[in-house]
Amino acid sequence: MTLLIIMLVVRKMDFNREKMMVKRMVQANFQHGWQFRLEIEKQPLDFDLFVKDVSYGPVEIEYEPLKLGAIQIQVPTGVLPVSISMTVRDHDDERIYKWFTEWKDLVVNPDGTVNPPMHPDFKWLREWKKHTLVHDAKGFVEVLSETYLVAPVQMGDITQSYDDHGFKEFPITVIQYRS
Repeated sequence: MTLLIIMLVVRKMDFNREKMMVKRMVQANFQHGWQFRLEIEKQPLDFDLFVKDVSYGPVEIEYEPLKLGAIQIQVPTGVLPVSISMTVRDHDDERIYKWFTEWKDLVVNPDGTVNPPMHPDFKWLREWKKHTLVHDAKGFVEVLSETYLVAPVQMGDITQSYDDHGFKEFPITVIQYRS
C-alpha cells in the first residue's frame, strides 16, 4: 500500500515538472535557420536576396598529440581560420558570378602571380558580416553577430539542366584571413 502511494506522488511531481518544461519551451524564442542576413564588402546591392544558405564553423582549435609514457594527451597549438561556404542563386545578368570572379581576379593575376592583400590597387581582403534577426516586442531586430576579414577561395560546381526548373545556384567559399 505504501509503495503505491509513493509511486503516485512521484508521477505527479514528474508531470508538474514536464508541464513546466513544455510551457517554457512554448514560450522560448528558438532561433530559426532563416534568421540571418549576410554582407560582404563591395557586394552587389541585392546580394542578401541571392544567398540561399551559409555554413561555417566559427571555432576550430588545432591540437597536436603528446605522448607521456603509455598515454597520449592533446595539446592545443592554435586556432584555425574560419572557412565560410554559401550557396547562392544568381540573377539573369549573372551579377553574383561576375562579382565573385572579379574578386578572385584581384587575388591572382593571369600570369600566376599573387597580389599583396593590403595593396590599395587590389585590396582583396573584404569584411564579411553576419547579422542575426532577434525577437523584439515589435518583431525582429538585426544584431551584428559575427565579423571576419575574408578572402575568396572557391566557386563550386555550377549545374544547369533542361530538366531542372529551379534557380541556377552554386556554392562560393571564403576563408578568414587571420584566425
